[in-house]
Amino acid sequence: MEDGGAHAPHLLLPAARLRLLSGDYELARAIASRGAARTGSSRRDARQLLLLKAVATSRTGDRDGAVRAATSAMRVRPGDEVLSLASLSPEDRETVLGLVPNALTAEAAGRLAEARPVLPGRVHLVELTARERAVLTELAKGGSVPDIALRLVVSVNTVRTQTQSVYRKLGVSSRGEAVMRASELGLL
Repeated sequence: MEDGGAHAPHLLLPAARLRLLSGDYELARAIASRGAARTGSSRRDARQLLLLKAVATSRTGDRDGAVRAATSAMRVRPGDEVLSLASLSPEDRETVLGLVPNALTAEAAGRLAEARPVLPGRVHLVELTARERAVLTELAKGGSVPDIALRLVVSVNTVRTQTQSVYRKLGVSSRGEAVMRASELGLL
């Protein structure tokens, strides 16, 4: 998903959301902008993308751009619809509603206030290269570093370097921790 779903338009919304949740606001804004501008996007996706664009733009410090995106999102939203806003974190809802005063009726605001967060406030994206994934898979199988190097047809130093990179990206310091964390994240 490094390219933000450029070759898979249906992935633009989740790609933008993941980038926003991981703190990559510039990329989140770029992906959301591209998705919102697509003529083939559903109205629901367009609303979500505009909301994500508003939040990401606000977090980059561009208040005017954020107001434009939030206003556009509110414009394509049916009157009392709050589901699109409910998919945002409470903090992000406040951001959007602060950008567009009087965007909700009292009834809609009440329904939105009762909505529980459906997504985490932050995520830690772990993006491994193909070679790092191969090393991780081999680490999970067991064997020594020289054995792994032999199986992957690379040098021992290359395996050590890639192992350290995997550990750093996973936030761990041992093979066992790496395998456990990778399993938790669905990387194995």
